[in-house]
Amino acid sequence: MGGQLETKAQEFSVSGIDEAALVEALQPLGLVSHRVMAREPALVMLVELNGCDPEPEKALVEVRAHLKGVGRAEPATRDEYGSEVLPTGTIQIRFHEVPSDIDLTAFGKDAGLRVLKRNEFQPAQVAFEPADEDHADLSEAIDNAKQRPEVRKAWAEVLSRYRRH
Repeated sequence: MGGQLETKAQEFSVSGIDEAALVEALQPLGLVSHRVMAREPALVMLVELNGCDPEPEKALVEVRAHLKGVGRAEPATRDEYGSEVLPTGTIQIRFHEVPSDIDLTAFGKDAGLRVLKRNEFQPAQVAFEPADEDHADLSEAIDNAKQRPEVRKAWAEVLSRYRRH
């Protein structure tokens, strides 16, 4: 994926546990469609709405407010071919050195992240999620993590579909 990702104000990547609860929470925002993109390890849906603010930042705040306690939302993006690139709500962080469990817990607490699991093939890589759903801005959490001296790389875990062109 070499091009710029496009964000539409009305499309969101929504993740949670209960599909029916997510759909119900989004109905007041004019739910046009929802498509389940993954069920394992977590439910991730591509959602299109027509009743939220046309400005992407304001729309995201609105959607997150409606999902409070039920799930989380991130902007859905599309690559240069129109294929979806959907954040799952998980952040992958690769450290310069393999951190101890105590170091991971301390890092997560300081960064506002909850440790999910280590990568079994790359122990210096760990999956996190925002600890506070009310302040679950993945791009901000990733930017903050990248500033830490112990972090080699940080990125959002995404679901995407690639097509041969």
